[in-house]
Amino acid sequence: MVVQVFRALRVRPSAAAVEMLRITRHDVRLARYHAEYVTLSAAKGLASRSGCFALLSMTGAAICATFFAVGCQWPGVWPVAVGSNSTPQDTARAEANAPLGNPGGTVKPTDQVHVVHLAFDVSRAEMAIDGAMNSRKVWNYVDELRVGTEASAQLARNGLRLGVGGAGSWPAIAVILDACRAKRSRDQLLAQPGAPLLVELAELAESETVFAYGIDRRLTGKTFEEGSKVLQLDYAFHPHLNGATDVQVRFEIRKDRGELTWQRQVDGSIRQAPAIDRHVFDGLQARATIYSDEFLVIGPSEQAENEYIVGSRFLTRSEGGERYETLLFIAPQPFQSASVRQRR
Repeated sequence: MVVQVFRALRVRPSAAAVEMLRITRHDVRLARYHAEYVTLSAAKGLASRSGCFALLSMTGAAICATFFAVGCQWPGVWPVAVGSNSTPQDTARAEANAPLGNPGGTVKPTDQVHVVHLAFDVSRAEMAIDGAMNSRKVWNYVDELRVGTEASAQLARNGLRLGVGGAGSWPAIAVILDACRAKRSRDQLLAQPGAPLLVELAELAESETVFAYGIDRRLTGKTFEEGSKVLQLDYAFHPHLNGATDVQVRFEIRKDRGELTWQRQVDGSIRQAPAIDRHVFDGLQARATIYSDEFLVIGPSEQAENEYIVGSRFLTRSEGGERYETLLFIAPQPFQSASVRQRR
């Protein structure tokens, strides 16, 4: 009887199990009696609920006791995907902990680590200022509140505007740029891990004086003999938030002194690097979270009509008796550069 149970369950007992399964004639007779009783009761319809329950309980107890006594193993294949080493509980736990970027997906166990880097698409659009700034129409399709009301107001006082646009707003922006006959260019800049991204806007043609309003709303100015006007972008990529990237913008003027100095690097090592004099305009930093289908927009505000203010110095220029303004469209582009194996 027990051998038939093993065959029905498709379990192959070990040699030790076969040796231990030598049951006595009394056990065989008792098993045969139970089988005949169940067959006879089912045929005549005389089996009561209590009798069946008691018989099933006795049979189940006997089978379980036999399994635990002989140390037999259940079949090793779980009803999960072929090739998986996880149990159904492990699979359910992995699905519950799946990243937000893969809703409803099954996370399979893996020993691969994906190395992700960031590149930035930087598009520039330069257009003539015909009495008024043509870029003002673009800001109808840009959300400037994404950087915060206080930061937006501080930027505006200094002749700057900054906001976030989406994929749905780009067609309308492109129409405006084409109508203004804007000269457009595009570059892709690779961010170095652990270092900010520098976007060079223009060189100081000659001695320039730049004025800026501080957080205390006091206007101060400084004269620079030479250097470069630069946007510094600090960033943080969040792969589990649908690829969102936090971007912080700073405005600064940098001057290379033409010599090397020993400097501590991000990795803690000390190396020779160019000596750079930096002047960062405090209070003119802004931060926004950019998602995969969005881009950062930077441009001059109406206060940039004052040619000495930061926004005018950085994002406008004069040539041949005409003034031009520049809009920047910056989009983070994460990409996978390699896959490496985890060390166990």
